[in-house]
Amino acid sequence: MKKLFVLASLVVMCVATVSAQIKNQAMEQYRRSSLALVMLEDPNLNADAAAHVKAAFLENPLPSKYNDHGIDKSICSFAFGDVTVTPEDKAACEAATGKKPQSAAAAVAKEAMAEILKLDPLKDDAPYVAWKYLKDQNFAHKLMAHWWGVDGGTFNTQLLEERVAWNANELELANAAEQTAGRSPVEYLMDNGGDEIISNTFVPVVRFRYMSADEVAAEIVAYGELAAKALEAVGGPAALGAAGIRTAAAASAAVVKGIGGYFVYTTTYLYRLKWNEEIYNKIGETGGDVAKFNALDCFELEFVGDEKAHASVAQKKYSDDEAIKRATTRALDKVFAKLEKKYEVFRTKTPLASLEPMTAYIGTKECVEKGDKYEILIREIDPATKKEKYKSVGKIAVETVGNNMGEDNDNDKASADPFTTFKGKAPKKANAGMLIRQR
Repeated sequence: MKKLFVLASLVVMCVATVSAQIKNQAMEQYRRSSLALVMLEDPNLNADAAAHVKAAFLENPLPSKYNDHGIDKSICSFAFGDVTVTPEDKAACEAATGKKPQSAAAAVAKEAMAEILKLDPLKDDAPYVAWKYLKDQNFAHKLMAHWWGVDGGTFNTQLLEERVAWNANELELANAAEQTAGRSPVEYLMDNGGDEIISNTFVPVVRFRYMSADEVAAEIVAYGELAAKALEAVGGPAALGAAGIRTAAAASAAVVKGIGGYFVYTTTYLYRLKWNEEIYNKIGETGGDVAKFNALDCFELEFVGDEKAHASVAQKKYSDDEAIKRATTRALDKVFAKLEKKYEVFRTKTPLASLEPMTAYIGTKECVEKGDKYEILIREIDPATKKEKYKSVGKIAVETVGNNMGEDNDNDKASADPFTTFKGKAPKKANAGMLIRQR
């Protein structure tokens, strides 16, 4: 960033590097995505269940492969009633996120949709409410302010340094080399990891639903009816599949009723902090002035997509309180795993724990499955751009899935080991600590 208060940043970097030398000795040597997790409270939950779900959300630490971005907890949970959504807001949300209005086929099945909305009357409004809340709270600005220390009252790069650094010695040597090469420390920091970690800042807005087995079964049947009527509306050969859909829905509903108990369902709307050269330069033009930074209106959240997951509540094994908290946590783990598989930008990197055999401390908690494919990455500097990049140097696949959930494991095919093993050929210069990423 050519205009980024070079003199001030030099002072900040020299001081913060000493701190980084101490703090990063105990850091695992890889960069995590940063999350600011937000909960959309469901008014349809009874008071006791709602309290347990909210407590689980607020008390549950993020999975170890993510950094908590440190946003004020008081704005990380909100109710439907806290947000007013107008028709203009809905149109703006659809334009910003690519959300499409209800399809013609779905509109035909009004009766089935009405049954679904009896069970979940706020279903259609939830994505609009999530989008509007983030906008009303100026969430993108708060995320960026935390990256640059502005939320603490002074412009600094300490958090960026801590999360960019792989180890203190490397950072120290690289800073010295880059300074003598005539580049500012901030430019070096951004080219060698800063861009990566800021752009990997995400806001998952999570909505939980706590439902009895009978409620889940009724919803399955209603969705089956919706799908069947949509096919009948199309007509022709497609309509022949309607009966099969109704039969399958009834069978699934019967299975759920047989399991009994309760289920925690989650729908998560995933947003990503927008980061590019233009935003980078505008921050630089503030000259490190907090008031000028706070006046910037260029920060945005981009919609990535949404995903659903659920977990059952084993009431016989735990108290209601503990069962709901465990199911809430598990549903969240599952939806994160599904989001990673579905959206490449959300995929995290994980270090290899050993090479013979190749292992990593991921497994059932992350919904790893036998045969899942990963690539081995090395970090290198592009000689043309001087920017850091990752190069794929090998391909591996999951051989055995490790059980890293203990007695709460819900994968009966997992091994007893807490780590996952891989098959494939590691590069000659491979070492424990090299990163892998799902393909």
